[in-house]
Amino acid sequence: MCKIARPAFVGREDELVQLGRLVRRSRLVTLVGPGGAGKTRLAVELAARTRGAAMIVLDSCETGVEWCAELADAVLSTCSEVRVVVTSREALRLPSEVVFAVGGLPRKQARQLFLDRASAKVPMHLTDEICARLDRLPLAIELAARLVGAIPADDFVTHLDDRFDLLTLGDRTSPHRHRSLRACVEWSYASLSADEQRVFRALSVLPESFDLQAAEAVCGPGTVGVLARLVAKSLVIGTDNGFHQLESFQRFASLLLTDEERVIVEDRFVTWLLGFAREFTESAYVPAGYLERLARFTDHFRVGARQHLTLAVLHGLCLWARGDMAEARRSLAEAPEGSRAEQSMALAQRAWLACADGDVDEARQLGERAVAVARECESRLDLVRALNIVASLQLAGGAFDTARDIYVEVLTLLDDPLDIASGQHNVAWAMMQGGDPDGAAELVRDALAVHRRYAEPPKLSAILHTAGTLALWRDDLPEAHDRFTEALHVAPENIYELPYLVEGLAITATCWGEPERGLRLFAAAQDLRTSARCEMDPTWGRLVKDTERSARMQLPLRDAMVAVAEGRKLTRDELIGYARDGAWPCAASSRGESPLNEREQQVADLVGSGHTNRQIAQLMGIAERTVEAHLMRIREKLNLKSRAQVALWTVGVEALTT
Repeated sequence: MCKIARPAFVGREDELVQLGRLVRRSRLVTLVGPGGAGKTRLAVELAARTRGAAMIVLDSCETGVEWCAELADAVLSTCSEVRVVVTSREALRLPSEVVFAVGGLPRKQARQLFLDRASAKVPMHLTDEICARLDRLPLAIELAARLVGAIPADDFVTHLDDRFDLLTLGDRTSPHRHRSLRACVEWSYASLSADEQRVFRALSVLPESFDLQAAEAVCGPGTVGVLARLVAKSLVIGTDNGFHQLESFQRFASLLLTDEERVIVEDRFVTWLLGFAREFTESAYVPAGYLERLARFTDHFRVGARQHLTLAVLHGLCLWARGDMAEARRSLAEAPEGSRAEQSMALAQRAWLACADGDVDEARQLGERAVAVARECESRLDLVRALNIVASLQLAGGAFDTARDIYVEVLTLLDDPLDIASGQHNVAWAMMQGGDPDGAAELVRDALAVHRRYAEPPKLSAILHTAGTLALWRDDLPEAHDRFTEALHVAPENIYELPYLVEGLAITATCWGEPERGLRLFAAAQDLRTSARCEMDPTWGRLVKDTERSARMQLPLRDAMVAVAEGRKLTRDELIGYARDGAWPCAASSRGESPLNEREQQVADLVGSGHTNRQIAQLMGIAERTVEAHLMRIREKLNLKSRAQVALWTVGVEALTT
């Protein structure tokens, strides 16, 4: 009889090295992980590679943890030279036990396993997506790889929604639990108590990653202890920020939910999430810091958005806050129906997102619909939100008087002192842009007093910026500088307001005859805007552009470029310190010091002398491709677009870059 070779062992080389060290130091090592993680194969491979030591492998001990623990303890106490390796979905909890966690494979190893087992080629990006959807568990990957050729690769990912009917072609000689993905997960589920099964099913309505607060809201009292047992049995994974459920386990649990259970747990989940919405729906303006507080629940709102329009609005806010504009707009466009007041709120939010995305025509249409629906249902706060959106669109289009009139109507709908002061701030901003800085200053003076008393730092920072801007319009540079600096002290962590404040201080520096400082700040502010995806108000943008051009014209081109490069090198903390107190934090503080290293400076100087790349390579004794690489880095560091600009920079020609 010939011996049939088993498939090659793929991956886990680092784990085998670690386990080899562990079994030399400890006589009892338990491999713990979810079903399908490959614990058995890993233990067998470890035993095959271990030389000079007697080893017993106890496999699948979750079927009888108590007697397996007794057996392991008896072996260890009577056979002093024997080592015991255990595979289980939970630890034996013996005093001498060392637990080694086994989870999904790293991405590259998962890809390697899939390609090794597949009978046809699959594009790398699809291979990675398939493996990720299967939690990179070796059993699931091998079952999926067997279907390659039977199902078109492009359709494979979609079919994984029905993975339990799909992944069924396991080895006939394998234990029953390894013959299909369903059998594997059922094996784990069957070992749970009734209470553990109930919580396991209920968790399926949550996103894959969740925290204890969400679990308690959905599963009810006594969840903590049950959740701890599910973690111990590898049905849930504990993380630094809470818990995680593998996609396959979550989908299996969802299939087991009865219709009655689903209604109950989904209603609990939605009710809990709506508690976060109250702060938003009961406020005329988005509360300061609200988006930051919501951000950690983005995935929760993604799940809730399918069931409730208000939760879809909050999900859109979270997506926008992390810079995913397209997904935010799509999520709201596909949101479920809601009450008329909720529809007005959603329309206003969609209008705001469209405006921020530059889609002005759609923003205007959505804003007008939001206003009409809010008036129809007499929802005061929804009307405030809708009117504010429409007014901001008028501002963006240059209709300053119309925007002012809409903001004035909003004032008539407000009753809270801070809300009224926020409304006055908006009116003042429209008046200032419409050519009435004196009237705007009077409103800001009154509103600023209320903000100092009641507002949280981000709101106070915003109106301080407006006060500084009005001072610029009056040519009162000391007042402008003081207000921008105060705002930086008040809320330096406000990523959306910070670019405005840095730009304000760049303007005052330039107007005071400090163009180098101004250009450093302008460059740093631009990088902040890019990273935060923070668009600039059009009127403010014109002031920034004109002043930055003035700063460049006050310096030789080379000095201007150095200042820009230095500003872009600042860390956020360095920038805030430099903007507030003027002390340059970097060692390269002299005016003419180049950001280039010695080799790059040599290349730049030779370019300025008119040499070609080939000539430069010959003179410097380097390859021509190396010269090209140096030039690419030079252009990046100096923010230059062409070889001609590099040449101009080296000779200090006083001209603007294009």
